[in-house]
Amino acid sequence: MSVDFEKSPDGNIVLRPVIGWTPFVPFGMACGLRIEFVQSEEHLQAALKNERKPDAVQIVLTPQQAELLAQDLMKVVQAAAARPDGMGQ
Repeated sequence: MSVDFEKSPDGNIVLRPVIGWTPFVPFGMACGLRIEFVQSEEHLQAALKNERKPDAVQIVLTPQQAELLAQDLMKVVQAAAARPDGMGQ
C-alpha cells in the first residue's frame, strides 16, 4: 500500500510539529490519543506565548492498533537515533 503524503506546492512533504499529546481511555475499552500540533513557525511562537491554541486531533484505536502503532514508533525512533558510520565518534 503506497502512502499519498500531503505535499506543499513546491513538492515537499507537509509537516506539522507535535507540541503535546494526552493519552486517554474512552468508554473504558479503547485507546484514545489527543495530539496537539502547530501549522507553522508563527503558530508555534504564538502557542508558546499562549496567544493562540495549538490545533488538535483526537483519535481512537483498538488496543491491537495501539500496540502496532507503538511498535512502529519504536522502529522509527531507532532509525532516527542511528548515526551514519563514523559520525560522532
